[in-house]
Amino acid sequence: MTPEKICEIALQVVHVEMKSIELLKQRINQNFVQACEILLKCPERIVVMGMGKSSYVGGKIAATLASTGSPAFFVHPGEASHGDLGMITAKDVVIAISNSGETPEILTILPLIKHLKVPLIALCGVQQSTISKAAEVFLDVSVKEEACPLGLAPTSSTTAALVMGDALAITLLEARGFTAVDFARSHPGGRLGKRLLLSVEDLMKSGDKLPKIHEEATIVQALMEMTQKTLGMTTVINHAGKLTGVYTDGDLRRTSGLKFMLSAELSAKAKKIKLAVFDVDGILTDGRIFVDDKGIEIKAFHVLDGIGLEWLQQVGIEVAVISGRAPKGVYYRLEQLGIAHVFLGCAEKLPVLEQLLKKLNLTLPETAYMGDDLPDLPLLTRVGLSVTVPNAVPEVLAQAFWVTEKKGGKGAVRELCEVLLKSQSKWDMILSKYP
Repeated sequence: MTPEKICEIALQVVHVEMKSIELLKQRINQNFVQACEILLKCPERIVVMGMGKSSYVGGKIAATLASTGSPAFFVHPGEASHGDLGMITAKDVVIAISNSGETPEILTILPLIKHLKVPLIALCGVQQSTISKAAEVFLDVSVKEEACPLGLAPTSSTTAALVMGDALAITLLEARGFTAVDFARSHPGGRLGKRLLLSVEDLMKSGDKLPKIHEEATIVQALMEMTQKTLGMTTVINHAGKLTGVYTDGDLRRTSGLKFMLSAELSAKAKKIKLAVFDVDGILTDGRIFVDDKGIEIKAFHVLDGIGLEWLQQVGIEVAVISGRAPKGVYYRLEQLGIAHVFLGCAEKLPVLEQLLKKLNLTLPETAYMGDDLPDLPLLTRVGLSVTVPNAVPEVLAQAFWVTEKKGGKGAVRELCEVLLKSQSKWDMILSKYP
């Protein structure tokens, strides 16, 4: 089929459906006025019905009515005869959509609708049909032809019914004096609802929910406050409790960038380190655990971290791993890296570290520890250099002397390894291996 033929067919469909809509102008008459009057006087809800394609049209009409000030919902006529008819009360109004006017499922429940004395408005294509005759008001939505060349698929007829439904909904909207604010109340999650209904008071944070630090707070304390309050910033106050500024996540990133230019204090601490100790979950890995269908745990380790740990051992810095869990894959990976001091499945880490220091004849000030969770605090509060990752828990972030830029399992360990090597003037030794 040529592009020209494709466009010709599509234009013919549009032309046929436009003619069908044009016919509706002649049918906005006294019947339409009567239908609107019945709907305006409805004390409860408007119930829309339709089968097949008409059910989708009915659902859309019901939704439009409901969102424009006329309480409405859709009832499937096939389900109505099996219990859903109980959703209709004597104070409702029913709109039935049927091109033929002889839809069996609607005919089945007509006597029950009449028994309830519920007003019936028919959107039909045949005036002398059963449904049309049974209705208080008949709205003609007949079409001369369907856009489907076979004359089978409902096209023009469903469009006509949909447009007639929109005409009813918008006329009722105007008659009720329905405003943009009323519309917003029915759409609180939409852009208009938020613009018209939400106030500053609804969105603002106050009291304990407001991030707040003192002017003399440290960067780590600011990070902890921002992490806990999840606003991407924190207010800064003075001794009188007055606002003196704000500190944002952008400020934090710029500050973190400066940390890579090793500060004198960090360098001084790193120079003394003879033992580097690491947690596993959240430090050597990103903390996630993958379990296969045999129950075997799988973890991902960053290759750059592994190379960094090998470099530390090559220059004489002892490396140890202390973790509360003991999956087999971790043993295998640490063995690959040649790490001799491995302690897994430790309920308490501090006694393990103390025994290791005694064995190596080292002290806590000569130890660096890297952890990210509460079980790591006893070590972080005692070692000479405490390090964590940016996604650690707030309590650890507040305690750690240094926070890496990268997250656990994503190169954070390599960052610490390079800090130790550069601070101890051993970086050139590493570089010499790669002439």
